[in-house]
Amino acid sequence: MDLKVSHLQLITDIVKLGSLTLAAKAQGWAVSTASRNLQNLQEYFNDPLFVRTHQGMVPTDTVKRLLPDIQNLIASLSKLDQKKVFDPSFLHMTLTIGAADNAILAILLPVIRHLLKVCPDIKVRLQPLSGYQFENLAQGELDFLLYPTSCIQTLPTHFKSLLLNPIQRAILVASDHPLAEKYRQEGDVTLSDLCAYPRIAIKLQDRNKEAIFNLDLKERYYSKTVVEIPYFLGAPYLLLGTRNTVLLPRSTAIFFEKHIVGLTSIPVTLDAPSPYTRLIWHERSDSSVEMQWIRSVIKTYAGVADDKVIFDGEPPVFPKS
Repeated sequence: MDLKVSHLQLITDIVKLGSLTLAAKAQGWAVSTASRNLQNLQEYFNDPLFVRTHQGMVPTDTVKRLLPDIQNLIASLSKLDQKKVFDPSFLHMTLTIGAADNAILAILLPVIRHLLKVCPDIKVRLQPLSGYQFENLAQGELDFLLYPTSCIQTLPTHFKSLLLNPIQRAILVASDHPLAEKYRQEGDVTLSDLCAYPRIAIKLQDRNKEAIFNLDLKERYYSKTVVEIPYFLGAPYLLLGTRNTVLLPRSTAIFFEKHIVGLTSIPVTLDAPSPYTRLIWHERSDSSVEMQWIRSVIKTYAGVADDKVIFDGEPPVFPKS
C-alpha cells in the first residue's frame, strides 16, 4: 500500500477515541472505508495494531512504540502544508540588506519597525555597500540592495528592481553660515552661492577606488573639497564652527537639523530630474512568497513614486497590518 498521512491519522484517531466508528467519522469516511484502510495498515506493519476489548480498541505494543514518531510526522507534514498559505507572523529568517549608512534614517526605519512588529522571529541585518554587492546578491549573501539610480542606470542581467522614493537633496550647514542667513532672508540659494564655499564630499568607494555612491552635483566639483569621507552620518560633525557645506538627501539633512543643535538644512532645487532610490534583488528570490511580501512592505512603508516593478508575474497583494 502507499502510506498516506490520512492512514497515520486513522491510527492516532483510534488511539484517541478507542473506536473505529468514531475514528471513521473524524476522518469523514464510511466505516467500511476505515475498516479496509485499517486492514491494509495491519498488513503493512505485519501487526494487528489494535485489540478489541470491552473498553474499546486498545493499541498493541507496536502502535505504542510507533505512536510518537507517527504524531511527529503528522505534525511536521501539517506544518509544511500550512506554509503553502503564507503567514508573516511565522516568518523565521535573517533579512540582509546592503545600503548606505543613512538608509536607516531616509528609508528603512518605518520598514524595520513594521517587520519587527509583524514578524517576531525575523532578524534584520544591514551591510555596507561595496564593490562586490551584485556578486553578494547573486550568491545569497544579500537579499536586497538599496542603490540610487544616478549611480547605475542599467542593471546587470538576472537582477530585478523597484523604484522607491525620489531622492530630493539639501545642503546642510552650520546655522551661522552665510548661506543659512541668505536662505532665511531670501528663501533661496543658488548653485553659484553653494560653489563659493568649501564642501565635504561623501563618496562610498569600491575596490577600484571609484565612487559607487555619490549624490553630489558635478557643478559643485569646482568648489574646494576640504574633507572626503565614506559615511553620511559623520558629515554633520564637520560643519559646526566652519564655512563647510555638505550635500545630503533632504530627509537625512532634515534629520540632522532636528537632532543636532546648530545646523540648518537648505533645500536644493534643480532643473534636472531627481534620482530615485532603487530596491534591487536577484532573480533567485523573485518568486519567493516571503520575499514578495517583504518587497510589498518596503514599497508601502518606504514610499514609492513609481509602481513599475519588473516581474515575470504580478506579486500577490497582502493587506496592511
